[in-house]
Amino acid sequence: MINSRYNSPGIARITSIFILVSAIIVPGKAQSPVPEGAVLEHLESGFQLCEGPFWHPDGYLLFSDVWSSIIYSWSEENGLATFLSPSGQANGITMDLEGRLIIAQHRARQVGRIEEDGTITPLATHYDGKRFHSPNDLTVKSDGAIFFTDPPWGGNPSEMNFHGVYRIPPNGGDPQLLAGDITYPNGIAFSPDESRLYVDDSNGKNIFVFDVIDDTALANKRVFANLGGTQGADGIKVDGTGNIWIAGSVGVAVYSPDGDRIGSITVPGTVTNLTFGGVNGKMLYICGFNDLYRMDLTGQTGVDTKFDEQPETIGLNQNYPNPFNPSTLIRFDLPKELHVRLSIYNMSGQVVDVLLDRRMDAGSHLKEWDGSAHSSGVYFYELAADGRRMIQKMNLMK
Repeated sequence: MINSRYNSPGIARITSIFILVSAIIVPGKAQSPVPEGAVLEHLESGFQLCEGPFWHPDGYLLFSDVWSSIIYSWSEENGLATFLSPSGQANGITMDLEGRLIIAQHRARQVGRIEEDGTITPLATHYDGKRFHSPNDLTVKSDGAIFFTDPPWGGNPSEMNFHGVYRIPPNGGDPQLLAGDITYPNGIAFSPDESRLYVDDSNGKNIFVFDVIDDTALANKRVFANLGGTQGADGIKVDGTGNIWIAGSVGVAVYSPDGDRIGSITVPGTVTNLTFGGVNGKMLYICGFNDLYRMDLTGQTGVDTKFDEQPETIGLNQNYPNPFNPSTLIRFDLPKELHVRLSIYNMSGQVVDVLLDRRMDAGSHLKEWDGSAHSSGVYFYELAADGRRMIQKMNLMK
């Protein structure tokens, strides 16, 4: 059953509790992306295992209550509602390039796709004739391939003597084993340019990083960071600037792409997973075992076209949401007043829209692109300013 309209009984809704959080900033390192004095808002409680948060392009949060076998939706307007039940003990949630939800299912021991009628189409159930342990977390590459982890946490009898990281090809087919030497592979995420893949080992508390070779293979495995604490790392997300956000027993830890720990967020209890959401992608949603939280990473209310901070260099950030339908927000930074041209290209290299072509003040700016008049697919947006050209990729899904 898919339903995002009605409130769920037995779950306590708490939207008025705010916990003060101090961002830990490490001297001599890159600046923490966690604003000093940011607050952690407690949204909901009463779950058995809150996991797999995913911000839907239509403007609401999805997340799993694994042991209850329910996927919930949450929004400011509608609050908490059951989205899918039963979910096959779904954990991780993501979306393919056609806008269809993809889930990792513990009990069903598969990666599945949620269809419009609420049925689930299996995408991967076996490797080399043996059933998966309990697919846990997953991410979709820009070519449509699905990467996922398979630790032994679903309580199922094991048919394999290793725990793997796998790839499902863009057009489907048999899953490909990418790595089988991580004790308990869990969280998984790409760097913004998809040249690196981060995978954590919850048993060994290590976060590993691999080089992605020809979009289909992993190489040069190495330790990126060690989270420490009494429990290892869990969910991982990478922001548009390449910082790695890691959930674990110590709360949320933030690392720069160079591996320096640059910030942290203290959260009551153990954190299982996290995701970015909201209108501008600057709202951090955090799953604890029994609770759902969020934190505004802007320190602002609403969305302005110009921000107060003074950038030091020209920058073009990843659009948000991405994938999107029909509109998305593009943020760029100017260290001084400059003439700016912000253009949208299709896969053929043709200009399909020009959002800006004028002088702009110094600062961080936000510009919306409405793709209603364009077909689904991959697009590129280019910022040209001060003799420089910067390009990012985005996915329009209808």
